[in-house]
Amino acid sequence: MTAIHTDAEKELKRGSFGYTDMQLYKFMFAYVKPYLKELSIILFLMISFSISTALGPVIIQTTIDRFSSEESLLFGNDFIDSIFLSLSQSLQNSFNVSLIWSEVIILGISYLLLQCLIFYLSYKRIIMVTEVGMKAELTIRLELFSHLQELDMSYHDKNEVGRIMSRLTGDVNAIREMIGGQVVNNFANFLTVITILYFILRYDPVLTLVPLSLIPIVIFIGLLSKKFARPRRKETRRTNSIMMANIGEAIAGIKVTKGANREPENVKIFRDLNNQNFNASVRADSMNAIFFPLMLAMQTLGVALIFYVGGLRVISGAITIGTLTAFLFYNSILFRPVVLLGQFYQQLQDALTGAERALALFDTKTKIPIKPESPQLPLIKGEVIFDHIYFEYEKNQPIYDKFSLYVPAGKTIALVGKTGAGKSTIINLLSRMYDFQDGELLIDNHNIKDMNLNSFRSQIAVVPQDFFLFSNSIKLNLKLGNPRATEEEMWNALDMVGLKSFVKNMSEGLDTKLQERGGRLSVGQRQLLVFAAVLLADPRILILDEATSSIDVFSELKIQKSIQLLLKNRTSFIIAHRLSTIRNADTIIVIDDGQIIEQGTHDELISQKGDYYDLVKNQIELSSINR
Repeated sequence: MTAIHTDAEKELKRGSFGYTDMQLYKFMFAYVKPYLKELSIILFLMISFSISTALGPVIIQTTIDRFSSEESLLFGNDFIDSIFLSLSQSLQNSFNVSLIWSEVIILGISYLLLQCLIFYLSYKRIIMVTEVGMKAELTIRLELFSHLQELDMSYHDKNEVGRIMSRLTGDVNAIREMIGGQVVNNFANFLTVITILYFILRYDPVLTLVPLSLIPIVIFIGLLSKKFARPRRKETRRTNSIMMANIGEAIAGIKVTKGANREPENVKIFRDLNNQNFNASVRADSMNAIFFPLMLAMQTLGVALIFYVGGLRVISGAITIGTLTAFLFYNSILFRPVVLLGQFYQQLQDALTGAERALALFDTKTKIPIKPESPQLPLIKGEVIFDHIYFEYEKNQPIYDKFSLYVPAGKTIALVGKTGAGKSTIINLLSRMYDFQDGELLIDNHNIKDMNLNSFRSQIAVVPQDFFLFSNSIKLNLKLGNPRATEEEMWNALDMVGLKSFVKNMSEGLDTKLQERGGRLSVGQRQLLVFAAVLLADPRILILDEATSSIDVFSELKIQKSIQLLLKNRTSFIIAHRLSTIRNADTIIVIDDGQIIEQGTHDELISQKGDYYDLVKNQIELSSINR
């Protein structure tokens, strides 16, 4: 099979994901298999609908011909005609009307009842089909979202939020419209076409040749449109995905935009992307502008030919006027599903485009699988060994090569160094946000690659620099640390970080709702709340990545004691530039260009007067200037 376009790559203009149409069909229709019972009922409704639709012109033909015919049979069936005649005579006797008028009235009522039945069958089918489609959509979207949660950070680093969102919205919607409507509806249209062809062949095989001669032309036009529609639909999806990514980025960076007076530039960029999507959509929809008029022209041509050929047949006495009228109705009914079948090709391209983008996401495998069948990591003490680790973000650009580090259980390690030295990479590997390519990382002599990922992460906590709070209550954000935490434990944790009185004074206390990213709190308060969640988690390994960088000096002094309690008797990794945060660490490690260049306690490194000494000296000088 050809190489699959991974979702982690940027979408190329008119790019291919490498799937065959058959693979995409199998992917889409796998989601309707659980609803075979509902589909069986839908099939029965479709067959009933097709037969009922075909019976309408029969009643019209019979009504018209009854005025000019002396035949005793109306429908050509003794049983049906006997019932019909009995009803007509009853109506004649009850209302004192002629027999022929009573027959026409019965035929009119029959036609009205038939239309009511057609309405009900159509309504019931649409409801059931829509429900099946929505259930399939629900399943696809849930599975996609679950898959996204499992993908490692290397995927999320390479894909904008807006692009990912377009997978779960527009692409899934296109699939639902296909499997939850278009396929079933067009199968119903196909049954209707077959049923009508059967009826008109029984009426007059010669006149039947008129619509039959036009159907291949209609199908050819539909197939021809498919060739041009597919790439245009792909381009529409691509430009929409890029536009969504831009919207997500612009909203996420709104503070930076306002601070830098960048609003006009953002609007200009969005206008260009919006215009690209508009132009792509117009090009895609232009196929409909060509296709539908051609279909209507074929239908109109069919009417003209039926009038001409049928008129000649009426004059020659081969058919009746009622039969000609029925053919005109059948032509209208016949071409409506044929036109919709042609339109189906347009909608199919949307669905196939959405399916291949969704399937590409499913086929993007995480580099760090959860491995539910793997052994559970037992309760650890916290000994950490990096053994000859090799890691690269980009191919052939190593960040670490044969990196080794031993950290005894219960010790606090401070990682310092210039920006880009590789400090955060160490903790990203330790927390399994990224997977290293070679070497071993051992926790209490357990290789973390062999352990169940969830059991490992349950014993480690990370407080990142760009911490995140969810738009939910304070209580639920605290439960991120420990889902089983009681309110008493929450208040104790808040007290330790100095937030208890602040939360108590809020309108709803622990049930107070936070805005997106904790917008109702200051930056320092948000970070303190994250600290409280970590206290509740009580991890065996703690990672603080610039965790106090956003806290003012007064707030930092309030929580230093709590942090020291938190660090006690657990293995801790601290990345920080503030001297107050790192000087009490058991070991300070200076990183530069992926290598350990210095290692020791604060006093030992100061006495060496190396890089760490220069870092401290520069910070003291900076503090003096700021004062």
